[in-house]
Amino acid sequence: MSNRQKGFRKTRPGIVILGEGLTEQFYFQHLKRIKGLHCTVEPRLQRNTSISSFEKKIKDLIENDIHVICVFDADVAEKNQVEKDRLNEFKEKFGAHPKVTLCDSLPSLEYWFLLHFQEGKSVTCDARSVTRTLKKHIVNYSKTKKFLNNEKWVRDMTEGKGNLDQAMQRAEDAVTIEKPDHCPYSNVFKGIRLMMSH
Repeated sequence: MSNRQKGFRKTRPGIVILGEGLTEQFYFQHLKRIKGLHCTVEPRLQRNTSISSFEKKIKDLIENDIHVICVFDADVAEKNQVEKDRLNEFKEKFGAHPKVTLCDSLPSLEYWFLLHFQEGKSVTCDARSVTRTLKKHIVNYSKTKKFLNNEKWVRDMTEGKGNLDQAMQRAEDAVTIEKPDHCPYSNVFKGIRLMMSH
């Protein structure tokens, strides 16, 4: 097979989402179908990819002119100085890159989900507390593969009882009004806006 033919087989969409864990990966796969977004979600259903392992993948993708949306929780960095330094270095390296959109949430992605149902100002910066509050809106919410695999929770959150547009506005207002690193916050809206514009 010629190099030219090999190149055609490797053609991919212009946006790749790198998700840290199963929750991120299932969420974006479902959202992609529901909203008709054009992107690839990676790694495909692997458990807990670390931020440091993102670096090589990001470099490979941007070298191929692919925009990378990197989705991860920032709460580990709040509890561990080594992780905090690693996260800060990661943000310095890729935060201003035109082909990279960092979509971190503090304390966790569940805070982003919660914004679909309510304002986030009264929420404490504790992942367990955020998840408990989220369960008032998504009663059976669980980080298990069985629950996450069912598209209904994302559809209910974006088009049912919850509202994706409100979540994006609430998240954007919070990072605009507050310091970018206040807690809680979520930058997931940046990646979704980018995908919706393509």
